[in-house]
Amino acid sequence: MQDTIKETYTDLMAFLRNPKDESGPKLTVAEKFKKLISLLIIEIPIMVILILLISGLETLGLVDSDNHKILDLIKSVPVALLLILTVVIIPFFEELIFRLYLRYKNNYALHFAISLVSFTGVRNEQKAETFLISLRKLS
Repeated sequence: MQDTIKETYTDLMAFLRNPKDESGPKLTVAEKFKKLISLLIIEIPIMVILILLISGLETLGLVDSDNHKILDLIKSVPVALLLILTVVIIPFFEELIFRLYLRYKNNYALHFAISLVSFTGVRNEQKAETFLISLRKLS
């Protein structure tokens, strides 16, 4: 299992350095299960650190997680609409924005987002474009 965790970690780091949407090798159900467990073993300590960091920021009074507008929205929206939003609409746009970038050289969704920002002024458009270019260079 240790070898699977090391391999999964290496694959994850390689993907984060150079994200590409490509199919991997064919895996058996047992191998897929080992990969899943390996990802969880890698993810859980990271999540614990992030939770402790956010809790520390809350304790210091730098972050207030009790007063968010999203909580009011969740309380005011009917359950059926909330389910449609969280299960269908939001994941669709998330996939469109992030996976489309990996599959196609010209990410038209990002170009569209920059065009929308351009309505708020040329300065904001330049800031958005610079930010997105810097994100692309990090990967």
